[in-house]
Amino acid sequence: MEGSNQYPPVYQEDEISLKELIIKVQEFIQEGLRNWLLIGLAGILFAALFVFLEYKKDTEYTAKYSFMLQEEDSKGGGGLLGLASSFGFNLGGLGAVNLDKMGKLLKSQRLLSQALLTEVEIDGKKDKLINHHVEIYELLDEWKDTKKLSQFTSFKANSLDEFTPLEGAAYTKIHKYIVEELLVVNVDIEVGIINLSFTSLNEDYSLHLTEALYDELDKFYTRKAVEPQKKALDIIQGRTDSIYNAMLNAEYRSAKFEDSERGVFLSTDRLAKQRAERDAQIYGLMYGEAVKQLEAARFSYESRKPVLQTIDIPFYPLKKTKKSYIKSVIIGGFLGGFLSLIFVFGRKIFRDIMADS
Repeated sequence: MEGSNQYPPVYQEDEISLKELIIKVQEFIQEGLRNWLLIGLAGILFAALFVFLEYKKDTEYTAKYSFMLQEEDSKGGGGLLGLASSFGFNLGGLGAVNLDKMGKLLKSQRLLSQALLTEVEIDGKKDKLINHHVEIYELLDEWKDTKKLSQFTSFKANSLDEFTPLEGAAYTKIHKYIVEELLVVNVDIEVGIINLSFTSLNEDYSLHLTEALYDELDKFYTRKAVEPQKKALDIIQGRTDSIYNAMLNAEYRSAKFEDSERGVFLSTDRLAKQRAERDAQIYGLMYGEAVKQLEAARFSYESRKPVLQTIDIPFYPLKKTKKSYIKSVIIGGFLGGFLSLIFVFGRKIFRDIMADS
């Protein structure tokens, strides 16, 4: 019995701690209720501030492009490569195109620079899209106080490889901002569709840059698709020319032999003439077949389908970013109330500590 008196039950301490916790919570609730006017005013002020910021926010315009890859072209070079293989050449095919890589290509420095260096007219001024970007986002004012870009005026180069060090530094900043803030590329692997969207402060700029990006991507994959087909066509053309020259040479040898002998033939001469005539006939048949294949190859090359197939294109008027005042009131009111509660509770904790000391 004496031992039990020396060691009080643990649950009693737990009860006291829980009781103190409940009392403290009640005190904080009462403190909040006593300062409801301060909390409410803070919520109203922050809500009004957020509404004002939303009102002053610039209107943004979004241009969207949707497209897919042509299945036929994505599987290989088609009949042209088959014709080339009939002449003994193996050129391979395009292989399966990775849509995810295509999406990353749209954000690459080289492809984006080619699109940005396209000249278009915006607000009555014809200039490179990248210079329009500098003007729309007032980058010269932003950069004038920086050591690295204070001397920058505009982009004059026509390709990424021609950029000066100053242009390269400016483009690096612009590329990073566009990729992280303005350009969105969504790839749907299951259906094979790419959705490209670009948002900016200028409607014309959004539309023209989106179109330029699509055009540059189309050119890139068209070159990729055409390159093996063009190589195959050149091989077929070269082999056809070789057969034609061999046929002419055989015909020339046969005619020259008759002229030199003036109708008087020895047995060996007659054999040589027969061989020349035979070669001319063989080469003639080969040339006729080669011409057919060449015409089929040329038709296949010239009637090839575009690599990318457009689904949706942007057009005026572009979608504007809607101003959400209700959302601003909710977020601003919540933030103001939350910060004022932190102030009220912090003040109470400070007073309690000072009172205890």
